[in-house]
Amino acid sequence: MEHYLFRIKSIVEHLEKRPGMFLVSNTFNAFINFLGGYTMAIYEAEGFSFDRAFSEWLAEKYNLSPALAWHAQILHKTNKNEEAALNLVFLEINAYLNYLSA
Repeated sequence: MEHYLFRIKSIVEHLEKRPGMFLVSNTFNAFINFLGGYTMAIYEAEGFSFDRAFSEWLAEKYNLSPALAWHAQILHKTNKNEEAALNLVFLEINAYLNYLSA
């Protein structure tokens, strides 16, 4: 696994186990903001756009428009239920990272 993917996997594991240490609130919106900043830093340093790649993967999986950002796709799948979206995003990011490392 590429080192930037390992870093994303690691931070997502930490966020899932201890959200209060990283997020201002345990909400999907707080998660989006934190991960967005984190992945932007990786993009600036490595040139890898996690947001774009994850959005494209989800769009194919859910048969949605690839123009939708990943967080909009997750909210769509959960009927805008933020609690369900927070649970689903952890499952989907882990599935995506496992897909990439297979």
